[in-house]
Amino acid sequence: MKHKEHYISLLLSLSGKQHKGTTIPITIGELTEVLNCTPRNVKLVLRRLVEEGFVAWSAGVGRGHISQLTVIRGLEDVLTEHFNELLAKGKMKEAIDFISSHELPSALRDKLRAMLENRMGFQLEQAGAANLDVLRVTVTRKLGIFDPAFAFTVTEVFLLEQIYSRLIDFDSASQRFLSSLAHAWESNDDYTAWTFYLRKGVRFHHGLLLTAEDVRFTVERLREVHSPSCWQYEDIAGIEIVSDYCLIFRLRQPNPFLLHFLSCATMSILPHDVAFSEQKMLGTGSFKLVENAAQVLRLEAFDHYFRERAWLDLVEIWHIPSDAPRERQFSLPHMDAASEDHAAENNRAMDSLLDGCRYLIFNFSMPGIQHQSSFRQALRLLLDRELLIAELGGNRAVPANSFLVASSELASYESGSLADAEALLRESGYAGEVIQLYHHGRPVEQQDMLWLQQRAAAIGLRLSLHPYVIAEVSPQKLAQTAHLMLATEILENDTEVGLLRLFYNEDSNLHHFLTMEQRKRLRSILARYVSLPSPAERAQIVEEAEQWLRQDNWLLYLYHSRFQTQLPLALQGLAIDSFGWLDFSKLWIKK
Repeated sequence: MKHKEHYISLLLSLSGKQHKGTTIPITIGELTEVLNCTPRNVKLVLRRLVEEGFVAWSAGVGRGHISQLTVIRGLEDVLTEHFNELLAKGKMKEAIDFISSHELPSALRDKLRAMLENRMGFQLEQAGAANLDVLRVTVTRKLGIFDPAFAFTVTEVFLLEQIYSRLIDFDSASQRFLSSLAHAWESNDDYTAWTFYLRKGVRFHHGLLLTAEDVRFTVERLREVHSPSCWQYEDIAGIEIVSDYCLIFRLRQPNPFLLHFLSCATMSILPHDVAFSEQKMLGTGSFKLVENAAQVLRLEAFDHYFRERAWLDLVEIWHIPSDAPRERQFSLPHMDAASEDHAAENNRAMDSLLDGCRYLIFNFSMPGIQHQSSFRQALRLLLDRELLIAELGGNRAVPANSFLVASSELASYESGSLADAEALLRESGYAGEVIQLYHHGRPVEQQDMLWLQQRAAAIGLRLSLHPYVIAEVSPQKLAQTAHLMLATEILENDTEVGLLRLFYNEDSNLHHFLTMEQRKRLRSILARYVSLPSPAERAQIVEEAEQWLRQDNWLLYLYHSRFQTQLPLALQGLAIDSFGWLDFSKLWIKK
């Protein structure tokens, strides 16, 4: 295959001359540069390409006579054949590298990506005498941090929940806590001591039995590594180990909300005998880590899982950069082009409208016109939520007036005119300066901000758009350059924890874009939250906090998104997670 790769490199270097029958004047010296070979090796490659019918070669004889190379097999033909060979041999990494590292024509890149996608979804594969049920899923954004102490994006948190277990789980449908590593728990009357009773016989992926020491180690590690989620556990004064399978959390003050914190991904229980490593993650979850590389996260079913073993044998999460919408495909084996006509009857779409939303946040930690209330009000009028959804459509589902869908659906929305926005802009003292607006580089955010930029230009407001990759630029860095930023927040399974994390975490957009005085005010509103046993009372506090953010336009809500997953009818065990993923441990194929 090496000579074929040389040929593809050669054709890609000959822009506009890659078609069958094209004759190109070229020297051996030029070929040595293109192919990065010695003259001797270039001649060997040429001989092989001529023998196998890729090119015709006419060597120039004498000074001033340039050799002639004639293309016999065009770029698309050879590239498709080479790509198919990589896929047939299971060389997924090489195939992904190929389409990521070469400057390919966009139409050809899309064709190869479609070929790659056909190798994704559910596959039946042979491993010795056994048949394996394999699920391959693609993500368009490079996976980030896989340390439970620091993970914050929805994809990483979801995947961590497949590898690790927590003391308890929160069921959003019933709003109840369910047993997990702890089979029972209780508190004293004033919620200052919580006792947990652990299951016996639970094993980590490396074979160690779970004990109370692993729980204490996990909590202490969060403090040692300065996790941004430490605020969730600051009421814990100490952990008393009663026995290997019983421990007591001693609290500094009453905290009936502690169960919520102990059920979130941050409290994924780690083994105390092994230093944490993202390359060798060890949990007690339904899947164990096999490989964590730049292109793929490979998970294998854990045969000794303390609950029911997963039906899938292997799950692979592949990173394939794409401009496609955020729609996850879970296709079954043998659903190839021949059956595309029956796709509608063999598949169904599951929609999930998740709590959380897309929003614009102003940066108050740096000087600028954004500190003027009338300027922010002008942006609020420009950012007509209902008009944006009507004109751009797609997965933009519900205008947002809150991070919670239910609250947004109860709100009323008034549309302001461009003339009103222009009057407010003049009132703010805006003098034509360029406003730096940062957003994630995904196509949907780009469309949103181009839409806003066009409306802003109509009233003389100059917005400069700056796309960035979330895994490469921190909110702290953005706070040094951005006047405002488009952000997206998807709340986790336990929406109460999700909201508190947004308001409290020190790596959040709110923390870095609000001033210290604004953060103190927000925290003063939320101060009593964890001490209240009633969800209704806590909901009132959240509404007060969001109303404070809304009333002077500290941030501008845009809309809630709909996430769609294409599912074959033969796929069983469907359980949409709060992040729009399917719980891998419950999936199986009805053959």
